[in-house]
Order: sequence, then C-alpha cells, then structure tokens
Amino acid sequence: MRHKWIFFILLFSYGFVMSVRSVEAGTIKNTDKRNYKIKIVLKNKYTSIHPIASGATRGGICNAGCAVKLMETGNTIIMEPSDCAVIRNGQLFRE
Repeated sequence: MRHKWIFFILLFSYGFVMSVRSVEAGTIKNTDKRNYKIKIVLKNKYTSIHPIASGATRGGICNAGCAVKLMETGNTIIMEPSDCAVIRNGQLFRE
C-alpha cells in the first residue's frame, strides 16, 4: 500500500511540474484573416514548420528560447519562453 502512495505522489508531482513548464512556453496569435506557416529554429539546429490558422493561437512555442520566422513574409523575431507574439498585417510582433 505504501508503494501505491509513493507512486501517486510522484505522478502528481510530475504532472504539476509539466503543467508549470507548459505555461512558460511562448504563444503566437494570428489576428490576420489568412493562414500562415511559422518556422521555429532552436539553437541554430532543430527546425520545425507549423501552420497557424486565421484567428488561431498557438502555444508551447520556444520553451527554451528560439527564432520564429513567418514563412510567407520572411519576418523573424527572437522569442523567449515567457514571450507572447502576434501576427498582424503580415508581420510578426512581440507583445
């Protein structure tokens, strides 16, 4: 019975830590009436491309800092985990 409680406490702690960590990742909101693609570059190596629909908000961006490029315009910003950015008139801005 004691092992079950230890397991439960560890599982709860892990869930709490992961939920706090996800709050610390950046967010991008697309306020334009068109869809875009954003390119995320972490530490000049890892690259991923993600769509962001009109009116959508994409969270979990850059939990360790990164460069974010709006593929259609080439506009690039540097984001930290606590940053919020917005796409407005085809440009990417930090709020």
